[in-house]
Amino acid sequence: MKRKYLRYSAYSCGRNKHGLSSVFNKKFTMKTKKLFSLFLITAFAFTSCIPVDDPDDPGANREKFLGSWTCTETNRKGPAYEVVVNENPDFYTKVNIKNFGLLGNEAAPSADVSGDEIAVPGQYCHNDNSWYVEGDGVMTTNNRIDWEYELNDGSTLYQVVAVYDRN
Repeated sequence: MKRKYLRYSAYSCGRNKHGLSSVFNKKFTMKTKKLFSLFLITAFAFTSCIPVDDPDDPGANREKFLGSWTCTETNRKGPAYEVVVNENPDFYTKVNIKNFGLLGNEAAPSADVSGDEIAVPGQYCHNDNSWYVEGDGVMTTNNRIDWEYELNDGSTLYQVVAVYDRN
């Protein structure tokens, strides 16, 4: 008895037009998907290890600004003077600066802290609201802040460049 061999086309028996098994294609596709997923997870894990400010502790940035500083104004003549940066009890990202611009301890404008930057938004300060202050600074080292700010008493505008050195 002769056996007859059936001739199969290239598309029969689970083979594609390239002669590869569709099972192989499924395994290859699954392996590719798994490897790609593993790559994405690994890439995400490494990018999430970059140190950033702790979002659970927004007050962490302001700690480095707190304390006593000696202010030297470079464009106003006068001796260096002391300023004190304290926590603002109402906000985690704010500080109060006593004796800002040599206006006295009762003039303590609030400032916003973010990273190495500190900003005094435009505001009236002093008991009688006679001085309008505004400006910003950058902490260049742990012991130095470079400032540019304006002081206005209603008749004279002072544009000040100053340096705070930690005491």
